[in-house]
Amino acid sequence: MPKVLKTLTAGRSLLEILWEELDSIIDQLMSEDEPDKPKEDLPSIAIGVLCEGYKMWGELRGQAQGVAYAIAVITDPYSPNVPAVREQAMQRWEEGAG
Repeated sequence: MPKVLKTLTAGRSLLEILWEELDSIIDQLMSEDEPDKPKEDLPSIAIGVLCEGYKMWGELRGQAQGVAYAIAVITDPYSPNVPAVREQAMQRWEEGAG
């Protein structure tokens, strides 16, 4: 067997790595409540802190969507089903895999 194939087949699969990443992201998202959108009557310093939390929350959601899409494409490249991956990710989180 060529050396390249040995390195590609050793260890965890790409799909396993992506599921672990999605589990981690879902765990982070579920560990905290979604931050409130900042209200305009707050001092500018408080708005900045709240906006930062809201931005981080949005970035995590975007990462989850991207990893879910990658899993969907790897699983079925001709008809990726992101909602099914999302559903499975939530089931994994509820069962404690995340």
